Amino acid sequence: MPRTDRHRQGKKKKTRKTTFLKGHLPWNKDQQPISSVPCTESTSVNIPVCRPEKAIYDASILKYEGPPNTLPGKLRPKHERKEDEPLDNSSENIIVNFCKLKEFIKSSISHNCRRQDSFNVAIAKRKGLCVCLQASCTNCGFDTGVHKLYTECTSNKRGPAAGCLNEGLSMATVKSKMGGTDVQMLMACLDIRAPSLTIINNKINKQCEKMIELNEKSMVENQKFAGQVATFIGEGNNIDVETDTCFNNRNQTGYEAGTQSFCPVIEKTTGLNLPIAMATASKLCSKINMCAHENNKCSLTYNPDESISSSESKLTTKNLQKIHDLKIVSIKSLTSDASSQISKVVREVGKKNEIVIKYFQCFVHRLRTIQKKVKSIQFLKLPAGYDQDIFRQKLATCIRSRVRLELVRIKKKYPAEGAFVTRALMAMKNIVTCFSGSHTHCAERSLACNAHLESFSTQYLPYGSYLSLVTEDRRKLESENSQKYLEQKCRSIVPIGLLYVGQREMAATTPDDEMIQMMGTEDATTCHMAILRHTGSGAVCLCHFDSCGTETGCKKMLGLVKELSKDKLPGRMELHLFGGFRDDKGTSEGLSIKLLTAFNNLPEEIHLQTACITDINNTKKGSTNFPVIYGIVIHLNSGEIQKATFLDRGPDQPIRSARHFTGSEEIINIYDHKKGVLSIGPFNYSTMDEIDLLCRLPDQFIREHLSTSPEQEPAHFEDAVRAALVQIRDHPKPLQTVFKEGKPRQYKLEANGAWTRCN
Repeated sequence: MPRTDRHRQGKKKKTRKTTFLKGHLPWNKDQQPISSVPCTESTSVNIPVCRPEKAIYDASILKYEGPPNTLPGKLRPKHERKEDEPLDNSSENIIVNFCKLKEFIKSSISHNCRRQDSFNVAIAKRKGLCVCLQASCTNCGFDTGVHKLYTECTSNKRGPAAGCLNEGLSMATVKSKMGGTDVQMLMACLDIRAPSLTIINNKINKQCEKMIELNEKSMVENQKFAGQVATFIGEGNNIDVETDTCFNNRNQTGYEAGTQSFCPVIEKTTGLNLPIAMATASKLCSKINMCAHENNKCSLTYNPDESISSSESKLTTKNLQKIHDLKIVSIKSLTSDASSQISKVVREVGKKNEIVIKYFQCFVHRLRTIQKKVKSIQFLKLPAGYDQDIFRQKLATCIRSRVRLELVRIKKKYPAEGAFVTRALMAMKNIVTCFSGSHTHCAERSLACNAHLESFSTQYLPYGSYLSLVTEDRRKLESENSQKYLEQKCRSIVPIGLLYVGQREMAATTPDDEMIQMMGTEDATTCHMAILRHTGSGAVCLCHFDSCGTETGCKKMLGLVKELSKDKLPGRMELHLFGGFRDDKGTSEGLSIKLLTAFNNLPEEIHLQTACITDINNTKKGSTNFPVIYGIVIHLNSGEIQKATFLDRGPDQPIRSARHFTGSEEIINIYDHKKGVLSIGPFNYSTMDEIDLLCRLPDQFIREHLSTSPEQEPAHFEDAVRAALVQIRDHPKPLQTVFKEGKPRQYKLEANGAWTRCN
């Protein structure tokens, strides 16, 4: 019997349905591919090979600083399913109490109408951010009635009760230093009936403990998230953080009004600014007469007899220690305001836990300091019609804005710290020149100057025109950064505990040295004096540079400090540069650039702390430029640096001067820190023709022809040069007559400051 179309249709219905339907997932969907390549020393481990979460991937993209056109991971992020959000007739954010919301949901569950599209939820009543919801069905007539999604304050007063304060509102109140009356005004502006002043004050006073309770768990999760992002971009679990301490009342003159403070720690690695730790201090207790203040339930967590201002260091220490103890992330750097308490805390926490935490001062606070200094400058002469106060105010604002713009753009283009510092110094030096109308070097040194554009205008400068300042006023502006060294009085240093370093010499030691307490050098006109110090071990290397051997000298300095810092406390390398002036030949400026470039090219991370060099170290006497600082001394125990001159410069000065006077370009290390011995030589120097005639030359001839800066040399310059010439004349073959048997001349420092020959 032939099959009919009806039979064929029935067979089609019985065929097996395909499994490849939209939305079907394979059986091994939870398994992730694992790389089969064995891990070797050459295998890169910074780029993860497993699919990250979408949130971690997005945060990593913002902070990834790898090669261009390269992603931080080998695999795409996990697929993030979009869930359908319930429709609502309002797009506003509201305050919802969780318990009240559960009651509303329970009352809505009893609705069993088949036509779910007839079910609707709407806002029935509104009290500012507090709302009442009502659910109803147009098909079956179901109605939940009006449900309040907020809690009310209990009150005996007539009229509608006020809604309870939100915890976030209380936290913002403490941060903004608002009082109870200000909160009432804020709530009134939001169309919220405010509770009484007593309730508001009680709420704010209990905010410290509430914040800890609300955020403790979420902050731990934030630490995990920040650690995952840091690991994903190849930073391990090292993150950058910032912190600050806020008080509920500002201190008044002669009276400390603050009673509470809280100190959050915010991560800066993910770009989301997540809080990862928080500590609070409170001098208040609601049961002051009935509480012994001994249990954890008491809100009094800070000694009422202590100043609330000192809680900043205690809370920061507590936060850093808490993060370290959890072992989830490791703090790489901490940024705060210019508080002196924080830098000490960072050192102490790092020393206790044997970790290295870099400390940076807040960029905004530093700009405020610059603005205050500019506003305090007394200008000698201003153009006619200029008001001194108005001019300083406008100029301070202009300089602050320009500095911010320059540094932000330089940081984006030159993220490496060494290159950033070098470019930043050039930009800062150029600002006053640019504001004065000279744009010759702007293309090379500035990333913010737009004088080359047709739309350029001077309307933002004081009085809408270029600066017209006398030379002395310009110098005041340019030298503001190194003012603390320039204004120091020059100290005369006695030789007790002193190690003096001459030109083309260096020396290094630590505070553990039994005899050496200070190191110093002097007579730097176009020369530069460099101090490299390790903050953990306190090891110091001092070098006196001229134009010879800069690259080799910088490498030697780093090697000596690293050797002295082995098996010591962790820390960072800090660099201080002094010397040079605005000489006509540009010798000082050339040496400044060579030194900055040489230190920037070193493999170790060097932190430039002081650059009192060239233009900044310049002053005028009449129409002639002079250096302000000729000599410096550093105290090994404290690391303090001072402007100095020296009563004694140690042994064999003529021999040491003769070496560099005859052309030897090598920078030598003169001190053996292991033996505590000053070692001179052995070295040779070339003889000079007509040496007898040179020894008899008058002082004026020696100053004019044997110096790179005759007018700026100190008074004893001629005597020092003549002593070196006599040394060359009397000992033309020093390896035979001075360094007998090729041995160095070695000295040890005595307790009275005298050097005694020991070989």
